[in-house]
Amino acid sequence: MSDAHAPPNAAPDALGVTANAIDTAEFVHLRTAPTGDAIAAASVLVAGLETRSIPYHARVTTGSTESDPSTDDIIVSIGTPQSETQQQHVLPTVGSDRPASVASAALVRELGIEPNPVIALAGVVAAGVTPGESGSGPLVDAAVQHRRVVQRPGVGRATHDLADGLAHSTLFHADFSGEPPAASALLSKLALPAELDDAARTRLASRVAIAATGGEHAETAANAIGQVLRPYETPNGPLATVEGLADVLETVSTAHPGIALAYALSPEYEPLKTAALDCWRSESKAAHNAIRSAQTGRYDGLVVVRTTVDRASVLSTVARIVATTRSKEPAVLVLGTAPIDDTHYGALRITTQQSAIHAMETVGSEFDAETTGTTQRAQIAIENGTEDKLESQLIAAVREVLK
Repeated sequence: MSDAHAPPNAAPDALGVTANAIDTAEFVHLRTAPTGDAIAAASVLVAGLETRSIPYHARVTTGSTESDPSTDDIIVSIGTPQSETQQQHVLPTVGSDRPASVASAALVRELGIEPNPVIALAGVVAAGVTPGESGSGPLVDAAVQHRRVVQRPGVGRATHDLADGLAHSTLFHADFSGEPPAASALLSKLALPAELDDAARTRLASRVAIAATGGEHAETAANAIGQVLRPYETPNGPLATVEGLADVLETVSTAHPGIALAYALSPEYEPLKTAALDCWRSESKAAHNAIRSAQTGRYDGLVVVRTTVDRASVLSTVARIVATTRSKEPAVLVLGTAPIDDTHYGALRITTQQSAIHAMETVGSEFDAETTGTTQRAQIAIENGTEDKLESQLIAAVREVLK
C-alpha cells in the first residue's frame, strides 16, 4: 500500500513544538549537513523564516561544535548530529525513513506558510526517494496543482541543453557520461526535432536507458535509470527538471557545500546558478572518467574501487555513482591518493540503514585519521603509511565494522 500521503517523520506535536520555538525565537541558527536533501530542506525552511521576518543564520556543518545559542536563540539541525542543548531541534537525517526536506516542508506548514514544492522535491530525489513516497505525496500534489511541475516522458537533467544535461548527469553512468561531444553524437543519430514532443522524449529515454544499462551491472543500472525516466519538468523552475536540480544540489554539496547552500537559497540568482552548474560539470566529468579507469573488487557486503583523481571530493561522487548504478553490494569504498601530497583518501557510501559516518569514525580511530560525513556518506584522510599495505588494512577495517 502506498504511503504517498503518510504523515511526515516528525510527529505533529513535535513539529508544533519546533514551530512554536521558531516563532518565538530571537534568532534561529540553522546547522545543515552537506547533502542535497539537507540543503534543500534548509532552503525550504529559510523561505518560511524570511516570510515571517525571523532572523536566522544558515551554515553547512558536519557536527555540532558551535557554542550554544543565547537563551532566546534556538538551533535547528538538519541532518547533523544532535548536541546536548535544550535549544536544539532536529530534523531527520538523510538515512531516516523520511527525507529532511519532507520534514522541513511540514514544519513550514506549521508556521502557516506553503513551502516551495520544487526545491523540497529536489531534496526528496537527492535523498534517493521517488517523489510521492516517504511522505512526499502532498509536495507532488501541490507542485502539480500549481503547475510548478509537469511529468512527461524523457530523461531527468539539470540543463535545457540536452547534450550538456545528459553528459554531466551523475544520476546514471553511460558511455557518453562526462563527454558532451559523445552525448551530442548520440543525439545526432536520434535526429530529434528542435521542439521535443512526447514521442521524441520517449525515443530519447529509450536510447539513454539502453546506453546506461549495458554490461554486467545491468540490474543495478536499470534501477538507477528508472528513477530518472518520466521526470518532473519545471517550466518556470531554476533548472530543467526536479531530478536535475537534485543532481546539482547533491553533487555540489560534496565538493563545495557553501556554493550548494547559497544556490539553494537563491536558485534564480544567475551568478550562483553559474557557479553551481560549473562545479557540477567539473565534478561529474572527473567522476565519470575516474570510474572508467578504476580497478574494482567485490567483497561480501562491500565493493572497493581504486582510482586516480585530482581532488578528494571526486571520490565521494564516484562512490555515489557506483553505489547507485554499478554495485550489487550495500556499501562502496573508493580509494585514491591526491597527487599534490602523500595523503591517502577514502570515500564510503552506504545504501542501507547503517551509518557511514559512524563506520568511518570507528575505522578512523584505528588509523589516527581525520573523518567527516553523514549517515549515507563519509570520508577519511590518512597522512601516512605505505599505499599498498594501507589500502589492504583500510579495506579490512571497513569490512570488519560493516559486519
